[in-house]
Amino acid sequence: MPVALAPSASVRLAPPARSVAASRPVTPVPVAKSRSPPPAAHALVSTRLPTPDRLPQAAVRAPRAELIAHSELALGAEIGSGSFAVVYAAEWASRAVCVKQYRELGGAEASAARHKEAELFDQEARVMRRLHHKNIVELLAYTLVPRALVMELCPAGSLFRVLHDPKFELLCSQLSVVKKFATGIAAGMRHMHTCGVIHRDLRTENVFLSFSRAAKGGLRVKVGDFNLSRESMAHSLTMTECGTFQWIAPETVREEKASTKVDVYSFAIVLWEIGTRAVPFADHPAGPWFASLQAAFHGLRPPLDGVRHAKHLAPLIGACWDNDHHRRPSFAELCDSLRKIPVLTPLKDALYLLPARARQRD
Repeated sequence: MPVALAPSASVRLAPPARSVAASRPVTPVPVAKSRSPPPAAHALVSTRLPTPDRLPQAAVRAPRAELIAHSELALGAEIGSGSFAVVYAAEWASRAVCVKQYRELGGAEASAARHKEAELFDQEARVMRRLHHKNIVELLAYTLVPRALVMELCPAGSLFRVLHDPKFELLCSQLSVVKKFATGIAAGMRHMHTCGVIHRDLRTENVFLSFSRAAKGGLRVKVGDFNLSRESMAHSLTMTECGTFQWIAPETVREEKASTKVDVYSFAIVLWEIGTRAVPFADHPAGPWFASLQAAFHGLRPPLDGVRHAKHLAPLIGACWDNDHHRRPSFAELCDSLRKIPVLTPLKDALYLLPARARQRD
């Protein structure tokens, strides 16, 4: 789960791997047969959750997520956790889903934390309801008691896990697969920016892999985890304490006016990670936070000499992490550039390069 980190905080370089055998007990919330929330739940609906007449034209076409009772969910194993939420594999309406359930905080000092939790839930729900694209994790439904987001499940897990697991070396070494990863991320990000949303925490832990018969090779890349994402209708925001050190844009560290180009910088680091299968700045002697300072004020970047397929990737990486964000390309331009990369070897069916237990198609 992405979190906003202060300079003194530690950086998690691997996604959480905890699991539980059974779900936490939850108190069912009765609902009417029409699937409308009970009267008490209506009072909890945030006025900031969007309605079609308040959305930009690009988002009106997106299907509306359904408000459901938590009792309709059958929670399974815990697959991730963060400061404000826990993520479960679950089942809803006979479909395998992913449920991000916000923690129910208590105690004398929990008032501010509960307010922050409500803000995060409202913000993430608002952002996800604006987005509908094959390369973005889709919001299917949400609950209010407790607060939870019901999303499509990506059974292959995160791109971070695939890149840094030796079992997937064959998969990740093919230029066709590298191109598949990069074009999928770029297409999802292009849609986000078209809808006026900045991700602010684009990294391989927040990119997920799913399966689809309609996708080439059977594998589909999806951008997710939007709890740091913000609407940017003004296209110029001051953003501080957002993102994760190795992937954070220099202008964010410098607390300058920033735009959608902060995501383009993060994409450069992601593309470098795809090309090297290494964690950026992992070997920096002073640690990731100091590396981000050097990147912001002294132009430090990860070395390009270890990037596979450097002929195709290095020019794009260099353009995307330019210190002057005005010179960085847009994701629309990146999609065009990535599409032109020639691939001599056809994309193999990625399902045969993944563990058998993950070979589930949509």
